[in-house]
Amino acid sequence: MRRVHPSAPSRPGPGFLVPTPSRHQLLLRAVTGRETLDGMRLLMASAEHGFATGAGPLSPTVLWVFDHEWTPLNGVERFPDTVVLDDDRMARALGFDPGMP
Repeated sequence: MRRVHPSAPSRPGPGFLVPTPSRHQLLLRAVTGRETLDGMRLLMASAEHGFATGAGPLSPTVLWVFDHEWTPLNGVERFPDTVVLDDDRMARALGFDPGMP
């Protein structure tokens, strides 16, 4: 991430949220616990808007980048505005107990 954003922390903690809605946009937000949910909603809305209106649309999907893995969190065809937290690691990164229903 430091190649993209020089002030990014060298140890990012539980990762970053990264959508690339168009060829001219790369959005980035560090995962910092439960307050990340508000940022996630804003990123999803921004990615949808950038994808719909930007030049060279790429994807409205918000990806969670952690431990060299890129996991999509939205963009499920049936529920495009729904965040999918089917990964226990993401639930823990957001401050939730993955064992809770």
